[in-house]
Amino acid sequence: MTEKVILILGGDKRLDTVYDILSENNKSCIRITENQDNLSDVINQSSYILLPVPTCDNNGNIFSKNNSLNLNCQSIADMINKKHIVFGCNFSKNLKYLLDKKNVIYYDLNCNEDFLVYNAYLTAQAALRLLLENTDEYIIHKKILITGFGRVGRALAQTLKSLTPDITVCARNKAQLNEAECSGLKITDYSKLTEHIKDKDYILNTVPDRVFIAEQISSLSESAVYFELASNPFGADRNDFERLNKRYIYAGGLPGKYLPFSAGKKIAEIIERFI
Repeated sequence: MTEKVILILGGDKRLDTVYDILSENNKSCIRITENQDNLSDVINQSSYILLPVPTCDNNGNIFSKNNSLNLNCQSIADMINKKHIVFGCNFSKNLKYLLDKKNVIYYDLNCNEDFLVYNAYLTAQAALRLLLENTDEYIIHKKILITGFGRVGRALAQTLKSLTPDITVCARNKAQLNEAECSGLKITDYSKLTEHIKDKDYILNTVPDRVFIAEQISSLSESAVYFELASNPFGADRNDFERLNKRYIYAGGLPGKYLPFSAGKKIAEIIERFI
């Protein structure tokens, strides 16, 4: 029986790690990160296709390090057929539509709880590293506000709790607030957010929705740092921070930037389990 080929397309060091691990485990893999004329032939020879994490940008382009792969959702869908199984993360509505139209089976890692929880803790560890890179003081004396208490919010709180006792969680969900309070954290809701951010040293947002308005941002102390961990449309407008001369750090995609080996190892594990 012919070995089924896994095509690993685009992405960053996470997918480099996936390629290395699957190859070491005797899987037949092809790694493509740059433009090449015979891509259609390579896809046709493959059974499984692993797309990047995240799969594409806001313009529908398939993500690849150094923007070295000129490929969008439409072009990849044109080359795929129903014999393929496609893996990726956070598929766009358009890509899902295109794949559904051709009866292609696809598996979104964003629907895998194992991946999401593991990735949340990788994000928290990387966020801690980023936070420490942006302070020259002992963190135990710092006051931290975490907005949102989903997987990433929980992981952040647990990771930071051993380093500083002053962590406040802001969430809409009453059950999440109860959980945070029972974990020994301070809590608040969005109706009281303005008064709570005034004395905070670090604000870590995990909510992909506009949580902070310009009036609130203006009340931040001069030394406060806002970390944006959420996806588009983000928790605040970066332009407001620049206009008000407040510190803003974009912290998206942290596992891929700081812990690509661990992130890639989990992806490889899930794909092997699936296959």
